[in-house]
Amino acid sequence: MESPQFSFGSAAVAARYDETAPRLVPGYQEVLAAIPSLFPSATRLLVVGCGTGREIDVLRGEGRRIVGVDPAQAMLDVARERFGGDRSVQLLWGEVDNLAPDDEFDGATCLLVGHFLADKVRLWRSIRRHLATGSVLMTADFCSDDVPADRDAWIHMLTENGLPPAFIENERQVFDQKFNISSCAAYLEGLTEAGFDEVTVLARHHWTTVVTARVS
Repeated sequence: MESPQFSFGSAAVAARYDETAPRLVPGYQEVLAAIPSLFPSATRLLVVGCGTGREIDVLRGEGRRIVGVDPAQAMLDVARERFGGDRSVQLLWGEVDNLAPDDEFDGATCLLVGHFLADKVRLWRSIRRHLATGSVLMTADFCSDDVPADRDAWIHMLTENGLPPAFIENERQVFDQKFNISSCAAYLEGLTEAGFDEVTVLARHHWTTVVTARVS
């Protein structure tokens, strides 16, 4: 089977990401809208997998300083164009492990990252090491107890959203070859294993599962 033509490192994918994401991810706009209320008093936030900067955009202001980390240079290029000279936003190419050991934050988001990873716990442990006591981590990923059925429902949703057949076929291959989807129970257990407490499902938008977890 031919590999799907998908890469967050592609300038073409990055350029159209903000347009296509709401049509690909159930509840995408609702997830973004929920972010600010979870960090009412946070002043230094970490955005893991910041991509084009949509999460950062809804968090900016009120004296916050935000560090966004992403391994895809093309996505960061879009984010840099979005934020221009905003000194409250720092964008870093790389992964959480590339942060300075003493970098500490009082809140973090990690949205639509975990469902690509076979080892989600490793990432969440890395994030936890940089969070102060009392901090909240917000995650959102595809979770499913019946992956084949939910994959078929997702493909149907893409069709209903008017996406071209060739694009949908490519996304089906992306789902099959690049996603590592956990059951909801395993996902929550992974966050607990990573050292978080008060792991709670905040919302479910079909199979997009929004979770909060706290550092005690």
